[in-house]
Amino acid sequence: MSTPDVDPGQPDEPDDAALAAEYVLRLLDPTEEAACAARAAQDRAFAAEVARWRTAFEALDAEFAEAAPPPRMLERAEARLYPTVTDRPDLYQRVMLLVRATVERLRERGSSTRALLDAAEQGHELVLHVAGETGHPVDELDPGLIAQAALAMRYREVRAERAALRRARLIAEAQADGHAWVVLEESGEFAGDPFLPYRRLEVETATGRALLVTAAPDDDYRTVAHTVRLVQVDPVGGAVRDTAGDDAPVVLADAPAREETVSRLKGPPESELREGRVPGA
Repeated sequence: MSTPDVDPGQPDEPDDAALAAEYVLRLLDPTEEAACAARAAQDRAFAAEVARWRTAFEALDAEFAEAAPPPRMLERAEARLYPTVTDRPDLYQRVMLLVRATVERLRERGSSTRALLDAAEQGHELVLHVAGETGHPVDELDPGLIAQAALAMRYREVRAERAALRRARLIAEAQADGHAWVVLEESGEFAGDPFLPYRRLEVETATGRALLVTAAPDDDYRTVAHTVRLVQVDPVGGAVRDTAGDDAPVVLADAPAREETVSRLKGPPESELREGRVPGA
């Protein structure tokens, strides 16, 4: 399967081109993504840049005719690739080896938007090169699907890396401003909605002790379970991990009980958030 050109043309503003590509790739944080969406609704030139990148990425595989964001497209590649070889252990082993080796090559290219764009453009050829280097033949396999499965894995890694960097930056800013706690991530319906799951990550800036606050639907999507869980955030690197004790989340009846538990776990009384923002406000 051939890989089409992924260059949407020469932009008027290089920064806008990179921003539009990151927006299409869903690499921005929620605030930046919302700002881009608002700008695209008002700025015709920027909206055209977004449209060009979206079209370019959707063209990565002509068989994926349904218009969808690139991450979903790559996930579909994984969904198509692995089931076709699960009944052939020899093919499955080769697929896994080739995907992992291709991801290693993608890591060597860095985590910039341009690295992802170049890899998307050259994915088919990259897999053939990796196959030649490793001695794992691509007979009976689709190099294009292998490339996109590897891109899906690398894409998730890049998102995780950027999220960690953003968390570390927010912690550093809150420390500089003298705040004891800061909200690093927040999304969904604060009060609890089965169709808008709530998630908030709030960290103590001096220690990295953090609270993961959620409101997630039950199996029938009729009610939500409110939970608070202790986790740890690396203040320097931004990585999130479970606490040493692997404490189970505290399950609460509703949002007020949940927030009362959050206040109790945060302790006295220095709990002002950066810029005075109240969670859910």
